[in-house]
Amino acid sequence: MEITIGKTAGFCFGIANAVTKAEKECEENGETYCLGDLAHNHQTMEEIKKKGLKVINDIDELPVRTY
Repeated sequence: MEITIGKTAGFCFGIANAVTKAEKECEENGETYCLGDLAHNHQTMEEIKKKGLKVINDIDELPVRTY
């Protein structure tokens, strides 16, 4: 069996942009919170989580920070 991947396979611009920005934010600031998943792709989400992204489902899940 031969599998051919199309030239345009991959994320759409919006998802690619969101993932890039999330990775940059994690790199620059460490732990970063996201309300819901950025993408419906388990492998992508796991990779971003390893870089510091924390997915929450309710704004009340944000930790209280004092500065």
